[in-house]
Amino acid sequence: MLNNSKTYATTIEDVTLPSMAEANKISFTIYTSTEPLSKRYSLEDGLIQKQAAAQMYAGTAKRVTMPFKKFCVLMQRATEKHAFGYGLHAENYPDKVNIVVSGKEQPDKNIIARTKAFYAFRNSPGVVTFDHDPSDYGPATTPEQLIKALIDIHPAIGAVARIVRGSVSAGIHKTGEQPIPGKGFHIYIPVINAADIPRYSALLVNRLWLAGFGYIALAGNGSTLERTVIDGAVNSPERVDFVGKPILSGEGLSYTPSQPAYTEGGLLDTESLQNLTGEEEATIKRLKAEAKTAIKPASDVKQAQWAENKIKTMQAAGVPAEEAQQIVNQIVNSNCKDLYGDFILEFATGMVSVTDVLKNPMAFNGKALADPVEGRDYGPATAKFYYNDGKPVIHSLAHGQQTKYFVTTHSPSSLKNK
Repeated sequence: MLNNSKTYATTIEDVTLPSMAEANKISFTIYTSTEPLSKRYSLEDGLIQKQAAAQMYAGTAKRVTMPFKKFCVLMQRATEKHAFGYGLHAENYPDKVNIVVSGKEQPDKNIIARTKAFYAFRNSPGVVTFDHDPSDYGPATTPEQLIKALIDIHPAIGAVARIVRGSVSAGIHKTGEQPIPGKGFHIYIPVINAADIPRYSALLVNRLWLAGFGYIALAGNGSTLERTVIDGAVNSPERVDFVGKPILSGEGLSYTPSQPAYTEGGLLDTESLQNLTGEEEATIKRLKAEAKTAIKPASDVKQAQWAENKIKTMQAAGVPAEEAQQIVNQIVNSNCKDLYGDFILEFATGMVSVTDVLKNPMAFNGKALADPVEGRDYGPATAKFYYNDGKPVIHSLAHGQQTKYFVTTHSPSSLKNK
């Protein structure tokens, strides 16, 4: 188990490393939090449970420039209080700034928030990441297979440097056992112009659909999710990469870190990958529509099962069946973004209705709970409730996305009729 009380006399960006080539310099951000950031794992009833990584409420961000190979070394030295980011704050700020939550910024004092208002991919060399997590709905792939697929799409990738590293989750295992193979991994590639990363990442996702690597996954409520073998959402400038050690709670778990595999090469010219033609865009639209049609029967079944389970949960709490049905129907009609009334939220301390949470919102402010759609099967603490100055909201990181659920005492339709 990690000793979270340990203090670090030196920040990782200041570690003295052996001399290495000055070629392939890239810039990125090292975040250092005042509290542990990493994902937390525990063993419950013989199963490994994961809690989402913590939000960074306070700490520092340092803009650093170094050879890509040094980036690889620092990744291995990151602690549970470190995360990397691939967007940069603007040059009019010093390299090192203080980080606070959104709304508490004081830019004139070099105190900023980790948001798109302050972080962007700049016109300078940086890092693009490809994040692969296995899915029951998508094709299985190894790092070698994915790299080949990427090279087939964009041959220039074959000549550039890269780092392949197993995800933190891949290294978690029961004590006395070995990590289970076939889990997620990340690929890091240095690029000439980081400002092109948003275009390039979205384009690559589309070209993966054309190459047969796109698929439709189903959320817990049966909603369709467009996916490929890489997660396109990670390449946003304010997002962080939890490269540090995980936090192990309780007994019975161990962590075997994945050793990064470094390949020599140059910087990638992302701009050499051409945009889609009109014909290609039409083909992708057709492929997605066909995939959604094919999975619709399973989607309908899953949505019905989800609704039935939510209704039963409310009935067990004393809600009449007809009222529970009405609540679930309206929540489904809002694409499960508006939560209200007697809908049950699963906090770590127990199940509580939306109405009861809003009777005493400050008692739940900042508290962790399961994703309202996915439930505890996706982890007991994937989301957090925030009072948000009288505009209560739930932020969830289920599926690696930043999802918001809006919480109210009234149904959406009753609000519209007022």
